[in-house]
Amino acid sequence: MSTRFQQRSESESPTPREQRVSTRQSSTRHVDLRQVSVDIQKEKRKEKERAAAAKRDLERADKAEAARQEKEWQAKQRKIQEQREKLAKSGGAGNGSGDGSGDENGDETAVADPGADDEFQLVLSGEEDNRGRTQRKKRPRADVDSSQTEDDDPNEFQAFVARQFATSSPKKIVPNRLKRRRQSSPAGPPSHRNSSRISSSHPTSPFPPSSLTSPSSAPSQSNGKKEGPNMGEQSPGTRALIKRANTIFHVYVATEEGFPSKDEITTHSKGSFARACAELKRGTYETRLEDATYANAIEKIVGSHTSQLQGEIKTKAQSLVPSAYDISSKADSIEIKKKISALLNKSSFTFSEPVKRVGLYEHPIFAELIAQQWFKKRKRSTQADGLVYPQTFNPIPIPMLALVTTAVECALRDWEDGVFKANVNQFSEDEYRPVYERHLKNLESNKSKAPLFWDKLLRSLFKDAWTHAGNEEIKDTNDGDDYDDVDWAALEANVGS
Repeated sequence: MSTRFQQRSESESPTPREQRVSTRQSSTRHVDLRQVSVDIQKEKRKEKERAAAAKRDLERADKAEAARQEKEWQAKQRKIQEQREKLAKSGGAGNGSGDGSGDENGDETAVADPGADDEFQLVLSGEEDNRGRTQRKKRPRADVDSSQTEDDDPNEFQAFVARQFATSSPKKIVPNRLKRRRQSSPAGPPSHRNSSRISSSHPTSPFPPSSLTSPSSAPSQSNGKKEGPNMGEQSPGTRALIKRANTIFHVYVATEEGFPSKDEITTHSKGSFARACAELKRGTYETRLEDATYANAIEKIVGSHTSQLQGEIKTKAQSLVPSAYDISSKADSIEIKKKISALLNKSSFTFSEPVKRVGLYEHPIFAELIAQQWFKKRKRSTQADGLVYPQTFNPIPIPMLALVTTAVECALRDWEDGVFKANVNQFSEDEYRPVYERHLKNLESNKSKAPLFWDKLLRSLFKDAWTHAGNEEIKDTNDGDDYDDVDWAALEANVGS
């Protein structure tokens, strides 16, 4: 049996000739793959060459078009000069015929040459009204005596001609294609095209010179881009500073003033940048805030995040409200209106059981909204604000709870008519700052009535939101008074006895 097995194994193994054929086939396949790779590279090079040739052709066509326009403009200038000379000669001829016995059109100061450009087919009177505009006279009919019109002063006419043609030179015309190219990619060598950017090795000015102009003097952009400085133009070090300043400013808006005024935005945007410089140890940049233009640029970048933060909170509240309060777009609109009215009545939506008004601020929408906005980890590089400064949010500050409450109320009012209207009810300062201040006033007033209850509630709300966002529970550290259980009043009284 072993002999037959050896014979079968030997018969099944490839012969040397088969091995050589297999080796040649394998090498042929490798050669074919290399050839395919070479062909692909050649095709890519040809494609690049064709693109470069097309670009050169387009540039040549643009230059030719520009040259043609230049020639047309020069020809028009020459025609203007000729027309000017003709009118001047016509004015001189009028000076010589002071007796008024000229031709039948003697009342006309000058008549443009019929063969001239249509732009200059005007009969000029040489008279101007009190606003400096030219008054034009119609040609007299053949049956009207030309002596009925008044002769113009030749000197006044010559002055008029000089004024007329000093301001009537046509502007140089640029083809539309050239305009578009110049707007998207300025002409000139690369060193000139990139001169608006600043290198990352320039520590004293994180903003390009063109972005440091005041909003009133900054030129409007025709390519649809946002005016002023932006993050994309900054060096990596500067972007890190601005990102940290944005986070600090976000925390201020969330925990201190949900709808800051313009003056507060100016003050705290600069203060946020100064604190970012201190935290990241970039004091050189902080000294630049003494420059008014630089400080305005900082304010424009950092302060613009106020409405962004408010919009993010409103959007998240919009997505949570239907499931949190069992509102369905398929339900009857009248029933939806009744439910929304009941929830908004005396802020019943803040209770876990709105009808019974039980469980103040224990409704799950508040912990969920806070978790999504401030504590949830993000895939992008920027961390959530609450993960950078967690102690600032523990316990949840009263202004922050007022802002969240205002956002939930705004999202509920999107359903106030029985149907969802996303863009009608804007979460703007004009509309909802009074609502925010009302909630803030109520919360602060009620906290003073039961401080222990509110301290426990706000700490519990932070804990629920923090863990709901998937973060590990923060262990309590005993930062308080170790002797808060001692009756200091009694000890003080015993000293005198």
